[in-house]
Amino acid sequence: MLDVKITGIAEVVKTLKTIDNDLVKRARKDLRTGAKPVADAIKQNIPSESPLQGKRGSTSGTRGMIHNGRTAWNPAGVKVAVRTNFSTKAEKKGYKLVSIVAGIKGNRGQSAQGNAAFQIADQAGRSRGGKTKSGRAMIRKLNSQSRASRYVYPAGLRELPYVQDVVRGTIRKMQNDYNRKLKG
Repeated sequence: MLDVKITGIAEVVKTLKTIDNDLVKRARKDLRTGAKPVADAIKQNIPSESPLQGKRGSTSGTRGMIHNGRTAWNPAGVKVAVRTNFSTKAEKKGYKLVSIVAGIKGNRGQSAQGNAAFQIADQAGRSRGGKTKSGRAMIRKLNSQSRASRYVYPAGLRELPYVQDVVRGTIRKMQNDYNRKLKG
């Protein structure tokens, strides 16, 4: 993936907040709106059918992700969010100005069901081949369909050029607003 390195944004934002906080709010909104097509593409890239099929009520242990537990396949429960970060700390640590977070952890309740299954199905086998026999079998089955990341990166890469243009345009607009405010 191509990264665009923008430095000094935290200082510009800090100064802009003292001049006109609405400019900063508008820039955040523009960035989230600009990155929304990526979030939407990721959401659409999640299959409605479980990538690990099994039989409900199976006694042989081949239920796959078709059950009622925490790791049940439920694409409607997967949250995909756009986040922006203008802080100095984030810039120093190399965090991204705009990030897309899919399968947000920490959600509880029925609305969060599907996040664990999504994260497993998307990333299984990315860094290791599995610890157990069943884990290795699951990864082989998922890898037969496609390699990790199966849903997030393919969708994100398709939309990346558009989003990079939006981010550059938003930053340029924020810089112009900043310069205009300083001159005025």
